[in-house]
Amino acid sequence: LSFLYLLGTHLFKKHKEIKSFGLISVYYFMLEKSISCKRAYHFFFLKEINRWFQLELSTKQIYWLNFLIQLIGAPRSIFQIGFQYSFLISFAFLYFGRKRKKYAKIYHSILAFLFSLPITASQNYAINPYSIFNNLFLVPIFFMFIVPFLLGSIIIQPLEEVASKFISCFEWLNQKLAVLSGSSIVLPKIPTIGYIGWLLIVILIYTTKKKRYCFLLIITVLLWKSSPKLDPHAYVHFLDVQEGDAAILIAPHQKEVIMIDTGKESQTLYNKINTFLKSLGITKINLLLLSHGDNDHAGNALAILKDYQVENIMLNEGEDSSIEKMIREKYEKKRVKEYQSSFLFQKYSHVKRNEENDNSIIVRICLYKVCTLFLGDASTKVEEEIIQKNQISATILKVAHHGSNTSTSDKLLKQVHPQYAIISVGKTNHYHHPSESVLNRLEKEKVKVFQTSLYGTITYQITKKGYTIFLNSP
Repeated sequence: LSFLYLLGTHLFKKHKEIKSFGLISVYYFMLEKSISCKRAYHFFFLKEINRWFQLELSTKQIYWLNFLIQLIGAPRSIFQIGFQYSFLISFAFLYFGRKRKKYAKIYHSILAFLFSLPITASQNYAINPYSIFNNLFLVPIFFMFIVPFLLGSIIIQPLEEVASKFISCFEWLNQKLAVLSGSSIVLPKIPTIGYIGWLLIVILIYTTKKKRYCFLLIITVLLWKSSPKLDPHAYVHFLDVQEGDAAILIAPHQKEVIMIDTGKESQTLYNKINTFLKSLGITKINLLLLSHGDNDHAGNALAILKDYQVENIMLNEGEDSSIEKMIREKYEKKRVKEYQSSFLFQKYSHVKRNEENDNSIIVRICLYKVCTLFLGDASTKVEEEIIQKNQISATILKVAHHGSNTSTSDKLLKQVHPQYAIISVGKTNHYHHPSESVLNRLEKEKVKVFQTSLYGTITYQITKKGYTIFLNSP
């Protein structure tokens, strides 16, 4: 819109401000209006009203009036990332931008980066420090090669195809820059007060113009990044991965991370898992345990192995699925049959069978006094075999096979005697999981049941004294 306004003031000789505003109005009403687009247009509109009626409002007053109009018109827009980025960065430029400062482009790029960092971190739990420099040449490329063709395509239709090709090249370049070494610094989830504190420090630096306060930003980032290492709690997270399985166990001070299964292969689902892991500050996984090779349990394993530092991989015995074959080919050196853990980690052996589900790895992992039994997709035959050979008790039972009636026998429940049962299941699955018979057996044994389809991600925060349950979507 700014580009069009400037273009209009150069093209028109008489009443150029009115005609320029008319030009951007035509363009604005042709667009699918984003929040940032609305902010810019309303700003131009209020500015023109201010000039026409000689209201003598300052640019800052127009900014706040625009903010209030947007908020009154759509109160919930304040929770949208577009609103936050648009108004916060505009605030930064308006109050702290310097038009004629030496190295102005770098100055403004740093300004935008510092003010937008809390929004980026709260959405992605990662920041790209290179973005300060990327913007210096990506933004000019966008305005030099893409904007003119987009505007021209309004009149000349074939230019739309040229603009599309430039956009594709621009996105390709952006993606390449995004995967450079060190281009992603993971910053875990922190309370909202932490984001506000960051902004107050940035404002303090720019208001006082004292560079020595920059050390506060460095200390803040270091504390922010290391906050999971300061957490004395242990955790078991049962992720909401629809009709699949995925769980994460974390030792106090994040000294050890175990991931059991990865859910069904899906980019959308993996993005959620990836965001959740980053929100916990996880960059390294000590053990990736795949109970068996079915897609709903191992589907995102290769993506996890690509994006995270995985030290050990445990696969089940039996015929390999396509995913397991690829893991053995690429990561054979990381594969282990036994694993030494800081937790009490017990793997139960059972007879190898022809069924992939029945070859599921079965483990019991204890964090302090809270033990969780993971059964994969094992059937009642396997359950009976392991309880005959072992005396097993557990606080939490990860119900086998998503609550299918092929698993979770009365014998298992009577011996294990769990207080809680976790069923990882999709809301509208065509298998009709969980089975009524399984739910009845759990109710009979007075086991409290949590389904991911109803409660989202289920988290047990564990200490030496006990545990607290949190229910939240990833």
